[in-house]
Amino acid sequence: MPIPFFVIIHGYGVGVQAAVLGLLARIWQNFLGNYEISIDQKIYTRDKRCRDHVRRPSRADHGVLDKLAAELRGGETRLMSGAARDLAVAVPVLETERLRLRAHRADDHAALSATWADPLVYRFLSGQPTSPPDAWMRLLRYGGLWSMLGYGYWAIEEKASSQLIGDIGYADFRRGMTPSLDGMPELGWVLASHAHGKGYASEALAAVQAWGDSHFGTHRSCCIIDPDNVASTRLAGKAGFRFWMEGQVHGSTVHVFTRDV
Repeated sequence: MPIPFFVIIHGYGVGVQAAVLGLLARIWQNFLGNYEISIDQKIYTRDKRCRDHVRRPSRADHGVLDKLAAELRGGETRLMSGAARDLAVAVPVLETERLRLRAHRADDHAALSATWADPLVYRFLSGQPTSPPDAWMRLLRYGGLWSMLGYGYWAIEEKASSQLIGDIGYADFRRGMTPSLDGMPELGWVLASHAHGKGYASEALAAVQAWGDSHFGTHRSCCIIDPDNVASTRLAGKAGFRFWMEGQVHGSTVHVFTRDV
């Protein structure tokens, strides 16, 4: 008697289970995708004319399946590791002379926690240290941005040391603030204090804006900065942002800057 599929994957970690289910969803989307494109009103029919339009799995699909099967046979339970991570939403890798901007990973948690618990970092952001559990939720949100919006935050990795030194990217946080930021991709960045003063922020921001100008086309982006954060205000000006107006976020005054492309 065949064993139900969910029983087979039950004993594995959450990351592997999510990867398997994600792969099934992707295969199902591939199966249905050409129905919607090629067959007007026959999306739910099963006759031969519909089946002829279904794309067969590619070599790439089989490659991912093979790697995932190897992890399952080995009893992998690490969150989003190896082949499981290959199934995540594709985040473009951006490279500069000294930096690599890549997708966040579960093993970034320790470095991200340390950054957001550093007074030199959070004084112009939340005003209080971020706990490790809250840092983990932030890490999950970074991945969710790409899945929900098709854009999001990158992890900033120093090439020389392979260390995570910060985060940068676009978001739509739906802050509900005044003035409204609706319709404007919001740029944000944060660097670990040991990476300050090296020009890394300017280098990363230039790469992200080049990607954003290509991805969004003609658009207006924005960023919000604490009025006392002189370094970020200077950086925003160099990157083409201009002061728009003051706003309120969680009862605190911020300066809102915009940039038109």
